[in-house]
Amino acid sequence: MKRRFGFFGVLLLILCNSLLHATGPSHLLIGLTPVSLNARGALLCKTVFLANTLGISGFVPITYGWAVIEPSGLITRYPWLSLDPYEMDSDEQIIAEYEMAYQTVHSPIDFSNPPASLKHVLSEYGFSAENTGEFLVNQTMSYMDFIEAYKLDRDSMMQFTINEGHSLHYYDSVLVAYDFGSMLILRNTLDPVENTLMGAKFGFGDFGEEEYDSYSISGVVFLR
Repeated sequence: MKRRFGFFGVLLLILCNSLLHATGPSHLLIGLTPVSLNARGALLCKTVFLANTLGISGFVPITYGWAVIEPSGLITRYPWLSLDPYEMDSDEQIIAEYEMAYQTVHSPIDFSNPPASLKHVLSEYGFSAENTGEFLVNQTMSYMDFIEAYKLDRDSMMQFTINEGHSLHYYDSVLVAYDFGSMLILRNTLDPVENTLMGAKFGFGDFGEEEYDSYSISGVVFLR
């Protein structure tokens, strides 16, 4: 059975089967969704990583997990679930497993009965409740206003994300999603359809600048 799958939303095949054999822009998705802040200022996040380098439409491999971000600048990943449609036996299995993962990831965490993949993280760091809502700001500002508001050094201030990602340079606008006092969560977006260019361009590890037609990247700025 020949398949061509890509990703612009986890349920794309369900919602738009007509795109099953279409191609589009390449896309990078790196999501950090804050869940819990502990007494020491460490932050628990849900994570998602997807790199659709060919821009094919449908489902492509995706990895969900957890990350603990500490005010010291340390980001520790705890991968949880990886889905690869090319290793599944049927379209029905693909749709069922991707939909189940999507619903699981987007549901609130029951801290009294957490997922097995999270139990040791909660035990080690003492996260006990979903309590990040009060830190949500979702404020868009110019890059210069951002630098001034948070008293950042333009020459040394960097933004970090999972997979050894780091900012290379900033554009004119910045979206601050969360402000935790010791760290900020920013949303970086390149969307040619919506004509959106927000935040920073990223590089990863030793590979320099990653070239994608579109991307959505959550990044962390540590405030010293």
